[in-house]
Amino acid sequence: MEPSADLLNQLQAATQGLLWMSESDYPFEVVHWQEPTNIPMTKERLLQLTDHSPETPIDQVDLETFFGIATQSASWFGAGEQAQASQYQHLVELLKQHLKHPIVYRIGSINLDLYILGQTETGEWVGLKTKAVET
Repeated sequence: MEPSADLLNQLQAATQGLLWMSESDYPFEVVHWQEPTNIPMTKERLLQLTDHSPETPIDQVDLETFFGIATQSASWFGAGEQAQASQYQHLVELLKQHLKHPIVYRIGSINLDLYILGQTETGEWVGLKTKAVET
């Protein structure tokens, strides 16, 4: 089962030039796992799929909370800041429109691996991966 190439292309286009800002800025990468539809994405399963040890800290955050500040715009924003907020708003809508129950997983501490994942209608796991540094 292949998710539509269109969805993967849309995610790639939506994140083009977009950086996740933390103490360091990192780009987004599109991820795709052809996992069986009857196996839920548990924290343990994600750690295994991403080659992290079972003891690695992992937390879940809902999509709206994770992208909350990035999607907000203000009247005092310049054109670049407005464009970035609009790009994040489009990305969130794209994820919500095409993925069932998208959720953000924060793996590790200080140097975090971030996975924004959900299932397609065919049951495949698709989303984005990036990094963050939080000291």
